[in-house]
Amino acid sequence: MKKKKFFSIIVIISILCLNIHSFAMNVAEGDYSYKTVKGYTYRFRATIHATSDDVWAHTEIHTDTNVPTGYMGGRIVIYTHSGSVLKRSKWQYNDKPYSGMGIIAGDSAISGSYYWAQGEIQLFNGNGYIPYITNRTPNVLASGSSVSLSDIYHVNDNNEVYGSEYFLQQFGIKPDLIETIGDNGIIGYVRAEDLDSHKPSNLEEALEYMNNLSDEQKVFVYESDGKTIIDTFTICDAIVEYS
Repeated sequence: MKKKKFFSIIVIISILCLNIHSFAMNVAEGDYSYKTVKGYTYRFRATIHATSDDVWAHTEIHTDTNVPTGYMGGRIVIYTHSGSVLKRSKWQYNDKPYSGMGIIAGDSAISGSYYWAQGEIQLFNGNGYIPYITNRTPNVLASGSSVSLSDIYHVNDNNEVYGSEYFLQQFGIKPDLIETIGDNGIIGYVRAEDLDSHKPSNLEEALEYMNNLSDEQKVFVYESDGKTIIDTFTICDAIVEYS
């Protein structure tokens, strides 16, 4: 039977994507980033935890005072050592005034593999949301290997860039097709536009999105041609904690 354990969780949204067995784990923390938006100063970072059986990650956002409903949002992305996306959670926004929130998601780990995580942030500036990315975490099991652009930059016949989202972003490149592990364990590519179809422009849209999170969100996993469907990828629910 699957066991799920978490510490200091105040508000639980969902644990559908989590499969946590034990807490003898390695922990890696990314450095905090600091941003001031609409008079509120935020600090945010990603952390990742791994056992011999499980890996889970956490995006945390903090302020010194409560911010209005819907002002801060985030999601968490877990990567394998090769840069493939293992898990990417749905966006979560504060549904009440809070001074902090955390977004958690995870999955089973492969013994001997390396993982890291990054969080994605949305902060409301009065007219819309400003996106930020947290600093990446270190690897939880071993240091990562260096890569060159020629090793990871690939273009298919439709002039679409495909490859590891994490590694390509180090060179300022956002791939059209993001290397991902599908629901059935098949490595392929998901379209960036499918993952980023949700982009609220105001508080009402963000709150409407939060009210409809119960729907399962699946996207197709393709071969590198961006046409041949080989699997699906579930944009997983996440646990949210507020403070």
